[in-house]
Amino acid sequence: MQQEIQALEDNNTWTVCPLPPQKRALGCKWVYKIKYHANGTIERFKARLVILGNHQIEGIDYNETFAPVAKMVTVRIILAVAAAKHWELHQMDVHNAFLHGGLANGELLANPDRYRRLVGRLIYLCFTRPELSYCVHVLSQFMQQPRTEHWEAALRVVRYLKSNPGQGVLLDSRCDLQLSGWCDSDWAACPLTRKSLTGWIVFLGHSPISWKTKKQNTVARSSAEAEYRSMASTTCELKWIKSVLSNLGVTHSMPIQLYCDNQAALHIAKNPVFHERTKHIDVDCHFIRDEIVCQNLQPSYVPTRTQLADTFTKALGRT
Repeated sequence: MQQEIQALEDNNTWTVCPLPPQKRALGCKWVYKIKYHANGTIERFKARLVILGNHQIEGIDYNETFAPVAKMVTVRIILAVAAAKHWELHQMDVHNAFLHGGLANGELLANPDRYRRLVGRLIYLCFTRPELSYCVHVLSQFMQQPRTEHWEAALRVVRYLKSNPGQGVLLDSRCDLQLSGWCDSDWAACPLTRKSLTGWIVFLGHSPISWKTKKQNTVARSSAEAEYRSMASTTCELKWIKSVLSNLGVTHSMPIQLYCDNQAALHIAKNPVFHERTKHIDVDCHFIRDEIVCQNLQPSYVPTRTQLADTFTKALGRT
């Protein structure tokens, strides 16, 4: 506790000042935690001084919140570029951290916290196990009221992990630092809302740096529309990654390859003529055409059997 207080004071975390008129001071509390080694032995005891922000009222004490955190995709991008350029990397541990600024009909679980902790660990594991993205995406939708079927499905994922131990993500040093994206969709996959799923994976050379499974915001009226929206989401991710790489001194003069297994969606993206069959697609999706015209993007067809993003819209096999 004394080390925590000393670290906060050394970092000038706060400034003692009079309380402004008509304002109230927030209290604080100590949070204690034990950190363990991988073998289960105790590494150290941790103490954190946190502010009771739950006593604040939105619209009175604050209007919006913001936490400056790094995305895991950004971390993987930096590691991939470092591997390709043979940069020297250093790792550090921060001892002090202070924030500035189908329907299930089974019985509800008697102890839902156990299920939530397991799913939380699976979400964390998705950082290095891309093939878990789909199943964890489905499981995380039932965190509020988990049922026995959900618990059994989570245990199935655990059994898969036990029989298929992973080796992590390989960031190849023999990398040409060229971006490529693979996108797929599962039309009307959600039995509750009939919304489609979007799945993508982005490579920097041969190194996977970004992957995701996400439910689309609106209901797609056809599989082609679902695939087209998947292409739009992946294009947004590719543009953002391209800007991050530019800040790291990596430029892309050639169009980014985007692979899709739906011929109709590719035709919509390349055809500059709007007609009745595409009027219902939101205008914001049509920026794909602008990227193609500017030669920033080059969509290509890939057969379903070789579609790498197919894993992000399908469940794990039984074997």
